[in-house]
Amino acid sequence: MTTGNTPEELVRETEDALIAARAAAAFIAANPTLPATYFVAWGPSDRGISSGPLLEIHLENEVDALQDYAKGIGATVDSSGGTFTATTTFGPVTVLLTAWYPLDDEPSFFDGHGI
Repeated sequence: MTTGNTPEELVRETEDALIAARAAAAFIAANPTLPATYFVAWGPSDRGISSGPLLEIHLENEVDALQDYAKGIGATVDSSGGTFTATTTFGPVTVLLTAWYPLDDEPSFFDGHGI
């Protein structure tokens, strides 16, 4: 879903989201070993991540694959709240790769490990 404050803004954001969506297939073709499980295409990010097309690629519980990919391209992996992210570009598209450990692998406050 794209949104805009004016019809012109809506068209621009929709076009950027379409550019990001089309980049998904090319990005995965260029990186066939990435275990992508889910894709999200956006126009400009309101989270300050990009000012143009944004493609989010979820690798779910493949944190090691994310770290290996990031290391291979010289990107850093950030971690926040159990989610790991690496950011790169693919042509005019900002690509945000995300991964996380399965809940069963994380210590829990309720099982005594979080104390």
